[in-house]
Amino acid sequence: MIPNRFRWFVAVLIACVVLLAGCGGSGGSDSKNDPAPAPAPAPAPAPSPAAGPTAAEQQLLDAVNAQRSANGRSALTWNNRLGQAAQDHTQDMFDHSTMSHTGSDGSTASQRVTAAGYVWQATGENVAAGQTSVTQVMTDWMNSSGHRANILSVNYTEFGCARVGNYWTQVFGKPMSSGG
Repeated sequence: MIPNRFRWFVAVLIACVVLLAGCGGSGGSDSKNDPAPAPAPAPAPAPSPAAGPTAAEQQLLDAVNAQRSANGRSALTWNNRLGQAAQDHTQDMFDHSTMSHTGSDGSTASQRVTAAGYVWQATGENVAAGQTSVTQVMTDWMNSSGHRANILSVNYTEFGCARVGNYWTQVFGKPMSSGG
C-alpha cells in the first residue's frame, strides 16, 4: 500500500515517463503539415487556460482569417493549447537563434502540440524569422506554397501563434472528435 503522501508523486512520475516516452526527433523545413493522428495519445489534458489571444496574436489570427475568407475558407478559432505550443517553440527558436521545425530538444511540431495537451486529428506549423510585422510575415507566408497551403487548409479549424523578437510560429489544428 502506498502512503497517501506518495500517491501524488507516483502519479506525476508516471505522467512524466509517458510524456518522455513520446519524445523523439525528426527534421523539418519551414512549413510542416502532419495529417496523421499522433502516434501516442497524450495523457489526460488539463483544462484549457481561460485566457484568449493577446492583441498581437489576435492581429495575426485576423490576418489568417482574412486570407481564408478571401479564398472561400471558414474562419479558424483561437485555441490556447495551440498558442502555448507556438509560444514555447518560438521562444526556443529565439533562444537558440535558429529557425526550424525541430526544437532544440529534438521535438517535432506534432510532439509539441501533443505535449501542450491538444488531442488532435490534424496539425500543421508555419515558422518564420526576420519579419518585423504581421503584414510582412503574412505576405511571405502567402507567397510560399507550403505555408499558404497550411493557412488555407480545410483540414484545420483551430489556431495558435506566437512572436518572440522577429521569430514567428503559427500552429494549426483540428481536434480529435469526441464522437468517434
